[in-house]
Amino acid sequence: MSVEIVNNFNRIIDDIRQLNASTQLVAISKFQPVEKILPLLEQGHRIFGESRVEEAHEKWAFLRDIYPDVELHFIGGIQSKKIRKIVHFFDVIESVDSISTLTKIAKCAEEMQKSIRIFIQINIGNEPQKSGIALDELEGLYQQAIQNGNIKLEGFMCIPPNTTEVEPYFIKMSELKSLYQINKLSMGMSNDYMSAIRIGSDCIRVGSSLFGSRDYT
Repeated sequence: MSVEIVNNFNRIIDDIRQLNASTQLVAISKFQPVEKILPLLEQGHRIFGESRVEEAHEKWAFLRDIYPDVELHFIGGIQSKKIRKIVHFFDVIESVDSISTLTKIAKCAEEMQKSIRIFIQINIGNEPQKSGIALDELEGLYQQAIQNGNIKLEGFMCIPPNTTEVEPYFIKMSELKSLYQINKLSMGMSNDYMSAIRIGSDCIRVGSSLFGSRDYT
């Protein structure tokens, strides 16, 4: 299993190098056991994504003692009651999608005397079932984010509609990056990361193509 994971990792890194060597790989380790994560850590990879606070703490509290330079991204839906723990444990929050959530994150960061890095998640396909700020509400959230001293806005994140034609959504995200002059786009997952990189993604979030199927138990 570890050989397969390392081979998958090397293949994805090769894809990145061919398309845009500066693109970062966020290895989505949610629902993955420690024994699947270790091969990547041993290869020198340090950026990982998790979506559940308790699961992340269970796995990473001790792994960080061994690998203190690990960078953890929170990529899941943000529950108000979990915000303090998220701000405390994670380095980057990629799924900020409302002013109320941003305000609570900033308050916790201030109390912890911490500057927290965030991405604004945009509902780029305007899908009612998906998280993310609507495009017509983006300006207000963006202004709140850049005006708070405890918030460092890294960029925008999206999960496009589950369709074979993802490129138009990635192009729209690239246009928003230029319009707002932000640093990074987090877009592209296992099934579409190469298209995302070609269109300008700075961070891809890859899970199943790295680790194989997930254990949801």
